Amino acid sequence: MARVRPYRESDLHKLEELFRRNFPDLLLPDLRGESSDLNLVLEDAQGELQMAVVGGLFPAAFPLIDPNARIAEAEREDFSALLAAAEQELREKKIAPCILVLWLPEKQLIRRLLVEGLGFINYRNQTPYAKFVEQSVMATKQ
Repeated sequence: MARVRPYRESDLHKLEELFRRNFPDLLLPDLRGESSDLNLVLEDAQGELQMAVVGGLFPAAFPLIDPNARIAEAEREDFSALLAAAEQELREKKIAPCILVLWLPEKQLIRRLLVEGLGFINYRNQTPYAKFVEQSVMATKQ
């Protein structure tokens, strides 16, 4: 079973490696979670990193999955769990309302349909996807 956890310094090398594999044409962003307001990773049952959400005023999610892997229902559940944790952290740190940006490799149509089902919007079929994260009603009343 996959789990969401905070970024650790030891994750950086693997995050950079997976980013280059998934996004060979993009400039490598700063993936150091300790320098960000949002710093969560998703790891599988074996402890391998699958995905990360890092960022400050412009939080960004990078799916770090084997581009050739079959998509399973568990992947949707895992991404949903990471997304829920990220949105909660954005609210708790009072970063929300904000835009959460999701980068997906262009050739992953099935994964694109998956994230659209989770509320992400792609403008004119361009990368990246975006989702507006609102501050919760309860948090704004406090």
